[in-house]
Amino acid sequence: QSAVPQNDTFKLTVTGNVAPTAEAGANKSVVSGGTVNLDGTGSSADTTIYSWAITTGSGATLSNANTATPTFNAPNTTSTTVFTCTLTATDSGGLTDTDTCTVTVGQLVSSFTMNTSTVSEGASVSCTNTSVGASSFAWSVSPGQGSFSSTTSTNTTWTSPSVDTNTNYVITLTV
Repeated sequence: QSAVPQNDTFKLTVTGNVAPTAEAGANKSVVSGGTVNLDGTGSSADTTIYSWAITTGSGATLSNANTATPTFNAPNTTSTTVFTCTLTATDSGGLTDTDTCTVTVGQLVSSFTMNTSTVSEGASVSCTNTSVGASSFAWSVSPGQGSFSSTTSTNTTWTSPSVDTNTNYVITLTV
C-alpha cells in the first residue's frame, strides 16, 4: 500500500513599508519675545528622523530642529506675525510625511469675559481670563468694594458688596 501525500499550508502576508504620519501638533499663540515649544510627538511610532523648518515668517531660529520637540524664541514684534512650522517625519525605510502648524506671535493682550453685567447686591460674577501671552494676573475693582475669590489666579469670582443705590463697578485684569 502506498502512502498518500499530505499537505499543510499557512497563509503568510508580507507587508510593505508604509509612510509614517507626521503630526506637528496644535497651532499656537505666543507673546512677542516668548518661547515657542513645538511638539511632533504625536507622529507615528515608526518615525526615526524628525526635521523641522520655519517655512514662513522671519527673525526666528529653531533649536534642536532634528528632534520631536524643538523650540524657538519668538521675535519682538510690534504687530501680529504668523510663522508656519513644517515637520517632516521619516521612517527607517526612507518614506516621509509632512505636517504644519502655525505660531501666531503678538503683543501681550489682557482680556476677560464675565458671565453677566448686572448683579444683585451680594451676588457673584465669574471672570474668565482670555488673555494672550500672560503669565501673571492681578484682578482689581473700582471703587474698591466687594471681594474676589482670588486676586492673582487665572480666573476669579467677584462678589458684589451691599449697596444703598445702584452703583457701577469696573473690574480690571492686569497681566
